[in-house]
Amino acid sequence: MFSFFKNKPFVKRAAFLAFALVLSAGLMLVSCDNGGGGGSGGGNLSLVGTWVYNYGSGEDKYIITDNSLEYVGGFKGAIRHLEYFTPTAGVIIIEYDANGKQEYWDYSNWPAIDGPYPPLGDFYGIYFINLSSTSVQLANAADNGGDPYYRCEAANLNDAKAKFTAGNAGDFVDWSFVQPQVKQN
Repeated sequence: MFSFFKNKPFVKRAAFLAFALVLSAGLMLVSCDNGGGGGSGGGNLSLVGTWVYNYGSGEDKYIITDNSLEYVGGFKGAIRHLEYFTPTAGVIIIEYDANGKQEYWDYSNWPAIDGPYPPLGDFYGIYFINLSSTSVQLANAADNGGDPYYRCEAANLNDAKAKFTAGNAGDFVDWSFVQPQVKQN
């Protein structure tokens, strides 16, 4: 009646196949990335919090929640895309809030200052590297070779995703000038 159990190679192969399927399914579940918001897409590390770099006369301060990012004194927006290039590096793309858009100024005729000039679009990229539980290096994208006011926004989310990639990071950020921000909470 159960003669197929007498074929030991078949039983071994079937048991191995069942084990491999269970293991594969488990690995797929463990490796899923949430891909959105400001939460933890890079393993157990989270961008959520207040990140600060203090320097002589002031500070660079980012406040990141699951849904928004604010560069204090600069701009604020809703997080529309979070992409990890590695477990500790990636880009956050925001859509500016109506009253949180970045302003650009022309200092080339110093001491006369011209502006403000509006952003080129509503979607903006903030790159990060060296994310740990206590520090990260966050950098606002800047067009150092094109726009005279360093503007580099995109008109929509798809354009922003195509623009702010791992391969294009060097076009917008010079990491030698970016200091680590320390997590305050």
